[in-house]
Amino acid sequence: LDMGAAYSALLGWLYQDAGDLAASARWRDTTLSLAHRSGDPQLISYALTNKAMLGLDQGDGRAVVDFAQAAVAPVRELSPKTRVLALQHQAQGHAMLGDRAAADRLLDQATKLVGSVDDEYLWGNSCRRTPHHVEVQRATCYGRTGRPQDAAAAAALWDQIMDSMPASARRDNAVFRARQSAALAQVPDPDRAVWAAAEAVSAVRLTGSARLRREIKAIPQHGASWARTSVGQELREVIGAVA
Repeated sequence: LDMGAAYSALLGWLYQDAGDLAASARWRDTTLSLAHRSGDPQLISYALTNKAMLGLDQGDGRAVVDFAQAAVAPVRELSPKTRVLALQHQAQGHAMLGDRAAADRLLDQATKLVGSVDDEYLWGNSCRRTPHHVEVQRATCYGRTGRPQDAAAAAALWDQIMDSMPASARRDNAVFRARQSAALAQVPDPDRAVWAAAEAVSAVRLTGSARLRREIKAIPQHGASWARTSVGQELREVIGAVA
């Protein structure tokens, strides 16, 4: 049951990254069912976090918060890693609902736990693998509130984060560049937004990620105030290569 739940979680992620959210939802449900049958509180929490992750791509901030809160409810039984995963997704959901203060509070809790992550589970290890993991989550949250002042804070964080990312992390770097471009578009900083978008576009063909393509295609909506300028036209041309 443990192995089946972990495998179905992987399938759920692969379908989500490929852009098939309906198939991903089926595998997320299977993951949760198998996790409950296994009786492992860590795996149940992870399965609920996976449901929250799907809610991010479905644009349902309320569902993200609800699933993430359920994932962290049995807090005394949870390892640091499962708590970090639940807290970061709860923060993302609150950001989608426009609540930066709640997102910051939750991510501050996650920051205190990351250094204690040390378990034998093979899933959910991005918090150990990704440099500045919590700050990546924070920058993403700031970019999701819809407020220009938060977008400026996100852009500043992305500048710090990207300077330390290894070149080998091509997919992560491309996703982060797309989010950086979206934040810069809101600031607005049109020239740098186009530059960051071009960096992200160059990785789409290598990764084949529909999720990355969707993030890139969403960038222009954040730059509506300068869409009719020559730089706005340049942005549309850059994104048109993968749209």
